[in-house]
Parts: sequence; C-alpha cells; structure tokens
Amino acid sequence: MRNGHPLNTFQSDWANDLVAGKTRFGSKIPEPEEVAISIQTLANLTASSFIPDYIKVDVEGNELEAVRGLEVLPKVLLWEFNLPKFRDEFLSTVSLLVQIDQTVRFKILTEVNDGFLHAGKGEIDASALIEMVDVNQLKYFELFCFSDR
Repeated sequence: MRNGHPLNTFQSDWANDLVAGKTRFGSKIPEPEEVAISIQTLANLTASSFIPDYIKVDVEGNELEAVRGLEVLPKVLLWEFNLPKFRDEFLSTVSLLVQIDQTVRFKILTEVNDGFLHAGKGEIDASALIEMVDVNQLKYFELFCFSDR
C-alpha cells in the first residue's frame, strides 16, 4: 500500500488505467512502484494430495494463467472480472474451466446501481453465463464456479 491506495496487479496496462482514472472506480491513484513477489500456480497448489474446497482468485486479467495446468477443479472457485478490459481473458478462462470439468456450473454476482453485489438466480452453464454477461453488458462481476469433483 502506498499513500493509502492499495494496488496489486500483474497487468501493467491495468495499473496504467488505474493511475489515469480510466476504470470503473473513476478516481486516479498515485503512480505505483513495482515489488517482486513469489507466486504459486493453482496447478502446483492442487498437485499435492490436498485440494482446497474453496479458492478465491483475483489476478486482474491473468485468470487464464492462473487456471492453466489444472487437472481437477476445487469445489468452489471465486473469480473477479473487469470487462470489457479483460473480456478475452474471461472467455478463455470459462472455456478452459469447461474443458477441465464439463459439469462446471456458474453463479454470477454483479454490482448494480445501489453499489451492492447481487446474485443471479440459480446456477447456470457456460453458454448461459456468456449470454448473461453480453445481454446485460456487465462491466464488473464476481463469478462462482462450482465443481462436483
């Protein structure tokens, strides 16, 4: 955290948009500084005998890299997506999740005018999810992915 503004992203173009105030947040933030960190891929995490039931992923456009290499999905994955900036990453990630587990189901939480997240009704498949995102022109949402593993 710097000057009271948290910024943690692997995407330099997202960081630049945040600095310029070109995001859904609207306000500009101070120029970030780079910090080296170590990361653990989901594939490495789940390769051990312990597979967590729940994983929250917030990687600002690196969702595909986070899920690549997974052979089994945890029971619940929670993702955050910002569109249209990361639309291609969203579509690729959903496609890969379906390749890993053809029975994966989704539930979307989206922000509406009151500033709160609202859940969609029931669990839906990938095609219904993509249609919902397109029809409603969603810009930000959290996405639950459920697997029966």
